[in-house]
Amino acid sequence: MPIISLQSVGDKCPLFLLPPLGWHHAEYAEILHDLAQAFQPHRPVYCLVAPFGGDTKCWSLRESALAAVAELHSFFPNGPYQLAGHSNGGLVALAMASCLPRSEQSVSLLGLLDTYPVLASNDLDRIRNARKTNLKHWGRLLIHYLPSAERLVRPILPRLPSKHAAKLAVRAHVFETYEGATHVFSATLKGKSDQWNRFIRGKLTIVDIPGDHVSFLRNPHAVATAEIIKRYLLD
Repeated sequence: MPIISLQSVGDKCPLFLLPPLGWHHAEYAEILHDLAQAFQPHRPVYCLVAPFGGDTKCWSLRESALAAVAELHSFFPNGPYQLAGHSNGGLVALAMASCLPRSEQSVSLLGLLDTYPVLASNDLDRIRNARKTNLKHWGRLLIHYLPSAERLVRPILPRLPSKHAAKLAVRAHVFETYEGATHVFSATLKGKSDQWNRFIRGKLTIVDIPGDHVSFLRNPHAVATAEIIKRYLLD
């Protein structure tokens, strides 16, 4: 059940919220409840869970994104699509947007909800200038950089707990530069949000939202967060 209704009232273009990869819709729907209700009575809100692991046979972020796009097309065939992903769910939304035609008629909103920047596939500055020398740090950098990383980690993923496997799959994904408009909604990025400039080539809008990495989704912050997001949504 990759798509569930969080708030079905309204006739405006729906908003699809994406949890982090590897989360089950039932456990995350409760986290998104307050934010979704804040869009009443005009805009439907859905939770779109990208398939990953298990019987889905999706063991990479690209496979998950393609499967989620197929579900999205089946559920809402004509678009336009308004996608907002929380935490690394923003990276899922970014991968999905990269799979969709690059036009405002297709993806009218790509929202990254407190999503930390990633390495672009053509960006070696972070590796060249890295000052930390511990193995864990270099391992994370190299798994982003190696073009074959997805192939190398794939045999490991089925042996890991779902959420751990999903985090590793996200790190192994090679992100290309994205040409579309992107909105970064920042609660805890603390100056890191401007690093998206290194790899988002379309218009980049950075907006502060209240709360911390999770509390901005819940009351009392959810209402203020929803009001901020509404500024960038289609009628």
